[in-house]
Amino acid sequence: MTKFTAVLLGAMLLVNITACGKENEAGSANTPATNAGIHKAGSALAEDPLPTADELITRSSEATKALKSYSMQGNVDQKMTVKQGDQEASNNTKTVMMIDVQQKPFAIYQDLEMDAGEEGETEIKQYITNEGIYILTDDAWVRIPKVVQEGLISRMEQASSLEARLENFKLMNKDVTVIEEGDEYILSADLSGDEYKELAASLIGQAAIDKEEEMAAMLEMLTIKRIKLSNAIDKETYLPTRIDMYLELEMEIEDQFTLWVMSSNGQISNHNALDEIKIPQDVIDSAI
Repeated sequence: MTKFTAVLLGAMLLVNITACGKENEAGSANTPATNAGIHKAGSALAEDPLPTADELITRSSEATKALKSYSMQGNVDQKMTVKQGDQEASNNTKTVMMIDVQQKPFAIYQDLEMDAGEEGETEIKQYITNEGIYILTDDAWVRIPKVVQEGLISRMEQASSLEARLENFKLMNKDVTVIEEGDEYILSADLSGDEYKELAASLIGQAAIDKEEEMAAMLEMLTIKRIKLSNAIDKETYLPTRIDMYLELEMEIEDQFTLWVMSSNGQISNHNALDEIKIPQDVIDSAI
């Protein structure tokens, strides 16, 4: 597997910290409720009470600026198929995740259960704070070296920003749709084509790639088959309650062809209701 293929695979779980929602299949995120209004970005019909996409992004961004903490629970399904000549190999992984995020001071606790089929199941627990990164795997806590954690913490902080995720919709311009479902507004877009490589760079780069030359080289090799995003936003608080993502990307490097498909679903809750995230002393004392 090439370096760029590995980068895509490695970026997956980090991206999914804030790219989860209610999408169990590619066609579900943009299906409006019965009698729901539909508002395309830039439209301003007087009889339509829905906010425009720009208005909704602005209001929700302002609300999330004051958000001190939140939780996310969800699932991630990914499939990566690599073809080279007559050879083909596939990797399928299903992940169940529970994540608590604290904005100031920045801290994350996450519990991930990954099922890789024949490769087995793995459970990973992590504390990610400015004081250190601790990972529980194989029944032992391990502290990540400082030289590694500095860059990782900054990228995780960016990836966990709900405000930054809302800003991604601005890269989609007129392709964003607003609908109304019960007590929520649904901000969504269904995209394809190389004109959305900048969006792909944002989704992937927020998590895993910190060198512009690596990102540029990877994007040159990517074909955007489909990007589907959907945010559910509470009508009263304007805080995100669900975030959906479906990605279908192709990449060709020399004679190796890679297809990467990922869908995620999750719920955002406990807005400003979490206790302070601290690394337990027994974790610090027992870490290798």
